[in-house]
Amino acid sequence: MKAVGFRPGSLAADKSYGTAPFLAWLLDRKITPYIPVLDRKGQTDDKFTRDRFRYDPGRDRFLWPEEQELTLRGITAATGVKRYKARAGACR
Repeated sequence: MKAVGFRPGSLAADKSYGTAPFLAWLLDRKITPYIPVLDRKGQTDDKFTRDRFRYDPGRDRFLWPEEQELTLRGITAATGVKRYKARAGACR
């Protein structure tokens, strides 16, 4: 992106811009966002919502409604975000 010669201290936008990656991008650049956070809780597309999962801290795994498990598959070094995954057969 080409610089246009100014550095805003804040930015206002509608909620379609309120995604985590974009808000983080603004904060990394010391730009205060005045943007509602995009809430997609209602957009399930027939998938389980977060509240349907139970975390087992002793084994660092999640259990979903049928007691199938999502096991830790890896951690993204740059962000510390953990990735969990189910066996393919469990989802059928």
